[in-house]
Order: sequence, then C-alpha cells, then structure tokens
Amino acid sequence: MGHLLAKLSIFYWSIGLISSAQHPYYYVLNHSQGLPSNEVYVLEQDDFGYLWIGCDAGLYRYNGCEFEELKQPERKGSISNVQIFNGETVWCQNFRGQIFRGHIFSDSLSVFFDAAPYCSRFPDFLSLTHDRILVLADTMLLEIDSSGILRSMGRRHFPNMEGNFSSIERIDGGGVMVCDYRGNTALVNKEGVQFMDSPEFMGEAENFRLFSNTMGCFLLGIIQGKRAIKHVLYRWEGTTFIPWVSPFFFEGHRVFSLGAKGRELFLNTSNGVYSCAPGGFLHKEKPWLEGKEISWYYRDREGMSYYAGLKEGIFVVPDTDLQELEMKGPDGLPLENISCIGKDLQGGLWFGGIAGSVYANYSPGRNEAERRFIKNGEGEVRKLLFYNEFLLVARETIQRVHLPTGKVEVLAHVHHVRDFLMHKDTLFYIGPDRQGYLTKLGKNKVLRAKGGLSLCFFQGRMYSLFTDGLFVWQRGQWEEVRFEGGSIFGQSMVATQEELYLATLGKGLLVYDGEVWDQCLPGLNKKSQELLHMATFGKGVFVADRKSVYLLGKGKEGWQTLRQFNIEQLSEVLDLEVWNGFLYLATVGKLYRVDLMGETQNLNPPKVRFKNVESKLKSHDSEALVELKHSDRSLRLYPDAAIHRSRGGFSYAYRLYGWEEEWHIVPGSQSEISFNELPYGKFEVQLKAINEGGVEGPIASLVLHVRQPFWTQWWFWGAVVFLLVGLFFLVFRYRLRRVQDRIQQKQSALTAELTALKAQLNPHFMFNTLNSLQDLILKRDIEQSNYYLAKFASLMRQVLQHSGQETVPLSFELSYLKDYLELEELRFGKEFQFVWFVDPMLEREDPDIPPLLVQPYLENAIKHGLLHAQGKKRLEIHFMDEGAEFQCIIRDNGIGREQSAQIRQRQHASFSGHANEKRIELLKSLYKKGFSLEIIDLMDKGMARGTEVRIRVSKRLVTEKNSYKNRRDEAKEV
Repeated sequence: MGHLLAKLSIFYWSIGLISSAQHPYYYVLNHSQGLPSNEVYVLEQDDFGYLWIGCDAGLYRYNGCEFEELKQPERKGSISNVQIFNGETVWCQNFRGQIFRGHIFSDSLSVFFDAAPYCSRFPDFLSLTHDRILVLADTMLLEIDSSGILRSMGRRHFPNMEGNFSSIERIDGGGVMVCDYRGNTALVNKEGVQFMDSPEFMGEAENFRLFSNTMGCFLLGIIQGKRAIKHVLYRWEGTTFIPWVSPFFFEGHRVFSLGAKGRELFLNTSNGVYSCAPGGFLHKEKPWLEGKEISWYYRDREGMSYYAGLKEGIFVVPDTDLQELEMKGPDGLPLENISCIGKDLQGGLWFGGIAGSVYANYSPGRNEAERRFIKNGEGEVRKLLFYNEFLLVARETIQRVHLPTGKVEVLAHVHHVRDFLMHKDTLFYIGPDRQGYLTKLGKNKVLRAKGGLSLCFFQGRMYSLFTDGLFVWQRGQWEEVRFEGGSIFGQSMVATQEELYLATLGKGLLVYDGEVWDQCLPGLNKKSQELLHMATFGKGVFVADRKSVYLLGKGKEGWQTLRQFNIEQLSEVLDLEVWNGFLYLATVGKLYRVDLMGETQNLNPPKVRFKNVESKLKSHDSEALVELKHSDRSLRLYPDAAIHRSRGGFSYAYRLYGWEEEWHIVPGSQSEISFNELPYGKFEVQLKAINEGGVEGPIASLVLHVRQPFWTQWWFWGAVVFLLVGLFFLVFRYRLRRVQDRIQQKQSALTAELTALKAQLNPHFMFNTLNSLQDLILKRDIEQSNYYLAKFASLMRQVLQHSGQETVPLSFELSYLKDYLELEELRFGKEFQFVWFVDPMLEREDPDIPPLLVQPYLENAIKHGLLHAQGKKRLEIHFMDEGAEFQCIIRDNGIGREQSAQIRQRQHASFSGHANEKRIELLKSLYKKGFSLEIIDLMDKGMARGTEVRIRVSKRLVTEKNSYKNRRDEAKEV
C-alpha cells in the first residue's frame, strides 16, 4: 500500500505540480481567518492533535477552529524551532537565544535555558526528554537539564570542526548528528564522537544545515556563484552521507527547509515548493506556489498538508487528490466557467459553459479542450445528452447538434430546461413550469403543467421530481410517491439497472430497489440539510452537498461513507461526473478533479478533552473528580478537540453515564455544554468527538458527584426516626407513669376507704358479740360465758392479724368464719345449725380473698333472717371451685329480706348492710371483673322461705405486696 501511494504521489507531482494547468486545491490561513501573524516559521503537531505554529507573533496552538497563544515571560516575540517531545512537552526558542518549555495543555511557557551568553549566532537545540536538551552554542555542545548545564563538549571533543556549529538532528538507530557551517559532521552516541568523511563538493559549498524528516537525515549546502546560487543535497545512509541529487540551481532563491511525503522530498524555498526523488527533480520548470516564500512543510495525521509562508500565512491542502484545473483551449486562452459535464457515446468528456459554449476532445495531460459550438446570448448550458450522431443541448431552448456536420437546430422553445432524457425515440424534459415530451423529437406535448428539477426512467417507469414532490407516471396518470407518510422533495435523481437514487432536501439519500425505499445515512448532510447532485460509480454513488462530496456504497453493515472530500471552501457544485478514474466537479468559477485511486477519507479518531469545568460557585479546572454541593447542581463543560479537516464541521457527543444511556449530539462549534438541575448521586460525564466522516474518537470521562442535602440522607432520617421514637417513648412513659400514679392514688384511696369500712365493721361485730356475751352473763351461765370469751378472744386475734391486708388466704378466712359461727351457735343453742362445705380443690389452691368479705353476710343471715324465724334455724355455707373463680353460697331458712326490712324499720337501720354494699362497690371498682354479688329470695308457694347470697371471687385477684400471704412468704425468705 505504501509503495502504491509513493507511485501515485510521484505521478501526481509529475503531471500536476510542474504545470500551471493544475495544482492541488488549497485554502489559506492568514489574518482574515484569525492567524495572529502571516510570517510563519515552523509547524508541528502533538499527540492530541493540536497544530503548533511558531510565527513572528509567538507560539500558538491551533485546533482547527481557534488560535490560542502560549504566553512567554516578558513577551520575547518570535518563536521558531518548535519540537514536541513524547506528544506532551512543547519545546521552542526565540531569535534571542532563549529556549522555552511548556505542556500541550498549558497556557504559558517558561524559560528553560538562556543560550545568549554562550553563543553569538542563533543556536540550535534538540530535546532528549521532558527535562533535558542538547544545545549547540557556537563551538560547544551543551547538555542541560532543569538544574543547569550537565556537561559541555568543546573544540577538544570535535577537533575536525572548522567553524561554529549550525545544526543538530536525531539519527535513526540512536545518537545525534551535528554539523558546522562548513559541512563537517560528527555522530555523537554512547560510544563517543565519530567523524564523518567530507562529501563531494564540500570545498565549494557553505552554510550547511541538517534536516531530519520521515525519509531520514539530509545535509543541505549552498554554493554561492557570481550569477546564481547552486545547492548540494546529501542523505545519511547509516555510515556516511551520499549525494541525493546532482548540484542544482535555483536562480538565486534560498531553500528554507526540507519536508517529506512517502519517497518524495519537498524543498521549501523562497520561490515556492520543489519536489525531487532519488537521482533528480520531478519538475524543473516551475514550482508549486511559485513566488511564495515557503519556510516549512508538515503533514498531519488526518492527511492534510501545511505549507508555512513567510508573508501570506499557511497554505493548507486538505486533500492532495483534489486538484484545481486551469482549463485552456488550443489557443491557450482560459475556458469559460464550466456549468455541466457530459460523456459522449465513445467515452469522451465534454463540458458546457456558463456563457453557452460547448467544449469537446478534453485532454487530461494538457488540460485542454476544443471549443466546438458557440451560441452566445443563448444562456448557460444546463445539460448535454448524446444519442446516435446527435448532441442535445439544454440552454434557454432545447437544441440538437448534428455532430458530423455541426448543424444546430431548435427542437422546442422550452425556457430553462433543467433536465431531459431519451426513452426510445421520445425526448422527455422538465422545466420550471412544465413537464412534457417530444414524440420522435417532433410535436411538443405537456404531461403536467407543474415545474420540476429532475427526471429518470427506472424499471420501465418514468419518475419526475416536481416542486410539490416525487411522482411516477404509470397507467396513464401521475401517482405521488411518498416516504414515511410524507412528500419527497429533492434536487436530482440518477438510476442504474438495480437502484434509483434520490438526493433529497432534509432526508439524506433515498435508495429505491423497485419495492423498498432505504434511507441511506439520514444524518449525512446535517449542516446543509440538502443534497445537490449525484453521479453513479460502480456499485456506489457520489453525492454532493454544499460542504462535501461523499462516495457512498453498500457494505456488510449497510450503506456507509467510503470516501469524503471537503469542499466547504469551494464554490457551489453545479455538476459532477466520473471519467477515467477521476471525479470531475464543476463549480461556480472553477473545475476540480479528484483522483479516485487516492486515500482521502479521514480515519484518524479525534481525541477530546475537558478544557474547563465550571459550576455556579467555582471553577474546577478539569479535575478528575468534581464534587458539587446540593445547592450547586448546574455545570458547564468546555470541550476541546483538534480536528482540522472538518474546519469546525465535526460534532461532540456527550452523556451522563449512570443516569442515561443515550448520547446527545451537538455541533463542534458549540463551545459550551450545560447541565441544569443535575440529579443527586455519583455519575460519569462522558464526552467524545466525531469527525466529519463519522469516525468516533476515544471517550474522555469526568467523575461527577452531586452531594445530596443532609435532609435527604439516610442517616438524617434515621436520626429523625430515632428522636421521634425516643420522644414518643418518653411521652408514653410519662403519660403511663401519670396514669399509673392516678391508678395508684385511686387504689390507695380505695384501700384506705376499705380499711375504714373494715375499721367500722370490726367495732360493729364486736358490739353484737358483746351483746351476746351480756345475755350469757345475765343468765349466769358461767361455763358458757368463759367458753364464749375464749372464742371471742381467738376471733379478735385473727381480726388483728388480718387488719390492714387487702387480701388473705382463703384458709385464714375459713378459720375466722368457723370461730365466728361457733360463737353464734353457742349463742343460739340447739335451735341454730350451720352446714359447712369446702371444695377440696380450693383447699389445695388456697386462693386469696379480701378479709371479712363473707362474715357480714353470715351475720345478716343470722341476725335479720334466722333470729326472727320460728323453729329450726339452718345456715348453709358452701365454697365451690369453678375454674378461674370460686363461689361462696350462703343459704338460710329465715324470714326473708322483705320481713327483715320491715322489722329493721321498726327498730333501727342496719349499719352492716350499707357498709357491705359500699364495700362490694369499692371492691368491684378496685378489682374490675374480680367480684360479683347476687342475692336471691327463696320462695315456696309465694311465701318467703329464706335468702341465698352468691359471691363470686376471681382466683386472679391483684395481690399487693402488703397482703398477708406475701408478708408471710417474705418472712420465710428472711
């Protein structure tokens, strides 16, 4: 591939550059495009893609759109000899001998070494590392790092050097080559200093300099004659310098530098650019850019060539395969501007002119064509069409030219025909106001009174592109062809046997195979939004818009751009045609030719970076990690990419990875990308550049962390929940304690009241007992009185033991009740009988019971029921187990409650009755569901036969710590 390119390059220069008839298309970067100075000395490129320009105004960094200056200390002026080490470090020097260093992304330069005190002439230097250089200072070679001079090599190290050093270059294989102005050279490497043999013509020449490029190291000297300047050129071949070309004359012009492309060497001179290959020059008559002072040549990674001029700026050749043709006739006069291109039946190339002329017999070697037909005043030639021996010409009318005789006749007076074609023996045409046809080139008929732009036959049907859409003529009528439900608007159509191509306005290229429409690269023409002209080429098609020419073809992944030519700087394309391996472009004022064998597609992946990152509150200086507060959620990114071929026609793609997957596309002219109301969290801002050919570069990433406000953090809500739970717990505990205190106070009040009632009941019982004792004493029954007093004393002791207790064991209560009943039995004698029954289960469980609970009801039964009854007085006491409760049943055969009440009214009110009722109410309030009381009148045939009292007590009474049982258990533990 490289060998083929070299051959093509030599062919291009041999037929193109030597002749003024053609030269590569170029444009100029100068003051009007923002170049700070038109006096440019040197050009270099770094790994990112920046083009570094050393000029009279200083050092500038160029990304294809903008020029940025790297500021020098104290503004020292002109910069030359720019070197990029390892793609990152920039070295340069000014004409005062100062050597500067900077980074490719920095904004300023710093003085690394001042060579002025060590040399009398302009010094040369060579960068070795990021912080080490070699400097030629008159007769010394200095090795310098950031700390100063490391070593110095002078005359004693180079005894064969006759004059001051002139230049130093790096040699392939290791080491550096130095030379003096007399042409003496020496190789300096790890082994030491090795002197080279003097080349031929050494004695005659002077002002020798070394130049290094992709072809190797060259030695150029000047032989100053009386009338002309002669140059000698040698190339380093690994052991010595050998002649590259014979001594040559430049008629007094000076060679400033050497550049290389493939095996071709460029001599940049004060009179343009010369090219030579081993053994001689490829041209001798005239150089390219004749009369221009060209100081430097550089070819970047996108395939663009730059020629630095000392007076007119930089000459840029974006595509060396795109050549401008200066067409001339046989008389040597320039041809008029070309408006259309056509091919005859024998394959010859014809041109139509804007003024109405038609040219034939084009010779690509001489860029000449013969003016055959001149029809001045009849307007621009819009299209040429050949059939049989005739040529049809579309001017303001449709004309037919008989080629053998040159006879011209007017077929139809149709003004400004835009397109026509022959189908069988009928000519179909379309103009600004109609679409019609000429049957056998005779009578003119109108098919549709509507203007249009293009027409063609495809698969036996005629398609016409009107101003209101695309229509097809079939079955004797027009039918509109629509795409995605809408009309199709376009500029031109071409067809092959297999496919119909339609250049649209806004929808890219549409391809139709007879059944399905395919939208080929809809984003092809984002800038112009319209495709203009087309020409088929093999299985592909050339499409031109106002910015570029594309060669499209169908590959494995569908339609794709095979080649692209940037024509943004050209005038509007009027027509294009493929002929003999070249693409010809007719533009307003110029004719261009593209070598289809060349490689002009920009496949270089463009790099991108974040030039600056700013938020509302601060600038982040392109930090790898950007931290934003919750109140600072806006971000501005300033992207930067160095893409030169597109001239700003590239794009940026960006996304907030981790939040979205879709890429957002913005034009490269947009210098700022803004984010507003960024989401909270950690994301990655991804950015990439896409060149004009759709090639994507590597992704540049920026980690972005937007901090959440503290009130949205989990720990904050955890603390809030903890505080709320704690507060609720404290409030609940406080209220619970208040409730417990109120309950305790209520219980204390109830207990105190119960204690008071018991204190009232005890004296009442004692009063009744003493009355009984008094009766015995009055009867002088000493024995019974003593027995009764002993029982009474035992009963009082039990009462004292139960005093102050809320509950007592049932066994204590039963013991107390037996003593009480025995006393009553003694008082009543044989008339009184009581029956006693206790459930064995209760005896085993021995549950708690409030003290003196049952005794008042026994007392009432005896005193108010049995006392007034006649006959046997019977009292039954049963304690029954009922699971969770136990029941005490008191049954007597007394007079009943009704008669008893009447007797009490006549005598006195019963204190114990009221006291018992109040005590039961208090016990129910205290123990809730722990008590129930039921009094039943026993009746027999309507007559009272006694009373039954049922007292239910829960076994699970609240037993306080001051109960008798607890005190007894505590005493046992002690």
